[in-house]
Amino acid sequence: MCSSLFLFSAVAKGQSFAFAIMALNRGNVLVLDEPTNHLDLSTKRSAGGRFGRVCGTIILVSHDRYLLNKVASRIIEIKHDEVNSTYEGNFDAYSEAVNAARQLKMQSEAEIKRAEEEKAYQRKQSKTISQ
Repeated sequence: MCSSLFLFSAVAKGQSFAFAIMALNRGNVLVLDEPTNHLDLSTKRSAGGRFGRVCGTIILVSHDRYLLNKVASRIIEIKHDEVNSTYEGNFDAYSEAVNAARQLKMQSEAEIKRAEEEKAYQRKQSKTISQ
């Protein structure tokens, strides 16, 4: 079941106004910047459940991993003002994908280094033999 209006008594300044406008306009996009920064733990947990019932799109900027795990279905990683990568799933899925990519990159770099060292060794060996 979707909810079109959810207001907390403890939302950050200005966000309750945004929620009200969204409800009045029957909008389907909600943009939130660090919505749980000033909330206590029980209100944060309640917020996650309520965001999950919104019909439409939530564009959420947050460092709150609990909230991202509860609400996100896609993570868009932005670095240096550009979209770096898009990951399907919640924060845990994003974190696993990033770690796997990091491991793969490290393995590739190690293989390249080994190949370069082998090539250098073979050149040194061929110079020694030719002398």
